Amino acid sequence: MAIAKIIVAKLDKCPLLGLGEITPAVFQEWHHACKRFAKMSGKDPNTEVVSFIGDAMSEPRLQEWYRVNEKRLDKLTLDEYMVELGELVLDRDWAYAARAALLSARQPETLTFRYWQTELENKNALLTASAPTFALSEDALRNHLEANARPALSAALARKAIPASTTYVAWTSQVNIIDLDLRQQQLVVNETLEARFLARRATRVTLLSDARGNPIPLLSRIAPATPGTSATPRVSTTPRTNSAGAMPKLDAAEKALLIEHKGCFRCRTPYADHQSAACTIRRDGATYVPLTQAAALAARPAVVAPVASSSRLPVAAAFVPYDIDADDELDYDDDTDQE
Repeated sequence: MAIAKIIVAKLDKCPLLGLGEITPAVFQEWHHACKRFAKMSGKDPNTEVVSFIGDAMSEPRLQEWYRVNEKRLDKLTLDEYMVELGELVLDRDWAYAARAALLSARQPETLTFRYWQTELENKNALLTASAPTFALSEDALRNHLEANARPALSAALARKAIPASTTYVAWTSQVNIIDLDLRQQQLVVNETLEARFLARRATRVTLLSDARGNPIPLLSRIAPATPGTSATPRVSTTPRTNSAGAMPKLDAAEKALLIEHKGCFRCRTPYADHQSAACTIRRDGATYVPLTQAAALAARPAVVAPVASSSRLPVAAAFVPYDIDADDELDYDDDTDQE
């Protein structure tokens, strides 16, 4: 059922109580509209008003209630009429439920203190007007607001320690300022963190993409081409040795070739049938020649042609390619080569 609405054409004209559910808020609004009508029209609220507003209720059951009890109701004052109407349309425990909802309310993070305070004051005003014994005093309402403020504001109030002698209005004004300051500080922190995140992401995109946003191949990232030079890394064919006779340090160009040709980073053999962790080959660094593109292509396994007279095809040697993340930096200095 929809909520009933109060229709007021003019302030000095009798208001109309529309069809629908009469909630405590609607009940209070109807009471105020009737008082305003009595004041603006000059009608006596103790003897005349009820005879006008009794016919202004649109709900069929209320119309029947007034028709059956018209003579008795017309003799009632406005306040007496509202008491009987409240017993008829409101739940018996509505005031208890409204007080319980008021006492259990906590400030949401998304609501400012002023907005939340206004919501609670409106609920308490409803109790004050229609069920004053259930309403909270100013001190009780202040204690509730302080105890149920959001965590950041509650901690700030504990540090601030506003004097207890401060009036309710002054206290709520100070608390609202503190709440707004905290929200502004948090906004600055969030903007700073977001800017740092966007900067890191932009740097990563710049490193991994070209000017058009297309991904840069792994080989180009490992050995990027410079203006006026070929994109293919230059590989020296001069033997590289060190004083200990061990394998020289693996440079970026050889790493790229070994990745492309599925080689072992330990023995530097392209199209090896093993990985670095299982490599048992020991090569002499004194005679080692850096791997070249031509040497890698020459080591590529030949494709075995099928035999026509056999129903079975020869089984080629299985090779498990390296699963290397293109975004990870490869650094196989491999200190174990010093053995």
